[in-house]
Amino acid sequence: MRLIALLFAFAAAQALAHNPSDSYLGLVVDGPSIEGQWDIALRDLEVVVGLDANGNGEISWGEVRASHAAIASYALARLTLRSGASACPARVTGLLVDEHDDGTFAVLRFVATCPDSVTNLDVDYTLLFDIDPQHRGLLRLEHAGATRTAIFSPERSRQSFELAQPSRWQQFLDYGREGVWHIWIGFDHILFLLSLLLPAVLRRTNGRWEPVEAFSPAFWNVFGIVTAFTVAHSITLSLATLGAVALPSRLVEPAIALSVVLAALNNLRPMFYARRWVVAFLFGLVHGLGFANVLKELGLPQGALALALVGFNLGVEAGQLVIVGAFLPVAFLLRGTAFYRQVVFFGGSALIVLVAGIWLVERSLDVQLAIFAAATRPTVGSYDNMRDMLVIASAVRTAKMVVEPLHRSTAVIYSLAALRGQPPPPTRHLLRATLVHDTQYTVPNGHLVSG
Repeated sequence: MRLIALLFAFAAAQALAHNPSDSYLGLVVDGPSIEGQWDIALRDLEVVVGLDANGNGEISWGEVRASHAAIASYALARLTLRSGASACPARVTGLLVDEHDDGTFAVLRFVATCPDSVTNLDVDYTLLFDIDPQHRGLLRLEHAGATRTAIFSPERSRQSFELAQPSRWQQFLDYGREGVWHIWIGFDHILFLLSLLLPAVLRRTNGRWEPVEAFSPAFWNVFGIVTAFTVAHSITLSLATLGAVALPSRLVEPAIALSVVLAALNNLRPMFYARRWVVAFLFGLVHGLGFANVLKELGLPQGALALALVGFNLGVEAGQLVIVGAFLPVAFLLRGTAFYRQVVFFGGSALIVLVAGIWLVERSLDVQLAIFAAATRPTVGSYDNMRDMLVIASAVRTAKMVVEPLHRSTAVIYSLAALRGQPPPPTRHLLRATLVHDTQYTVPNGHLVSG
């Protein structure tokens, strides 16, 4: 009884805080030299560094450039690279801004030099962990044509890597581990799964929920749901990772939140009780696109593409089975109690609807609701005033699709200025940051990033 209550309390507390932030750290090791690129969200840097110098709720390209030293100092103080017992000091070589699916990021480029050729690399990553325990650092480590991946968290802030050519089995295990870890920190996926599992130990009779009489019907109910969800998200995970399907995160993430809302609402007002496996399959297609976004950020080794994809997918399934294995026996034992039906089933479903509804609003409007912002982010300088302005102005972002042609026109102007070696015009976009580089403007991937 306490296990289920604690599970819901923990998931709700973590989920209500805010959507977890990520940074993307790429390291390329060549002999004693390590070239690095670190993408850190501007929304996170605003909290810890204070990019909005004039406190007007907008971040301009000039403000990002003026904060170059502060950004570099803050970031490198929270990343330690060591080869054996020797430190590998790093120095910043450039600052860019790039657009990811989940927002605008500062791109910090640096070089670290070790005393000797690196054979074992220790990485100590502590960015934002002191203020945001949900933050994750996604590492892509390249050496001699091989790729390794890892995810840093407060519990796994220090990790070691042997740079000998990894075997295919090692790559398979690496991606499998990241798949397990991703499902365990993916609270939206967990709550969707729980929404489908909650009624598995109950049956609908004459408009009422009654406990099942034996474990077998509950087991096969769960088996069908989990199998359908697994098959569905495996399909879209594979297709999206291989580039056959592509949807932007700004569409996928709200759709995932909506799927959680609908699955939990179905427990409160049943609409499709008999064929919940169909619901699991249809919404599983959407969740697979969410898994793919993470896998693409981690990167796939081209020499072992299928192996890494299968490893990550099986890791997701293994993490999912652990959740099911922990939940189902306890739920079955409690199925006949008023506590399960009233508190866990109805109360838990209502709580999931609330949490996922908040996600839906935040992800659709790209804001953090003010009621939770104050409780989950520290005050830094004039950040409270900026947060208020962001919340008030958030509705403006819903009109982004309308003004997108104007934004594209601005990007053309920036591109022409870049080609001519001239600075861009001092145009500001509400709630958007503009591309900045210390000495030049760049055109990554064939188009100028202006967001």
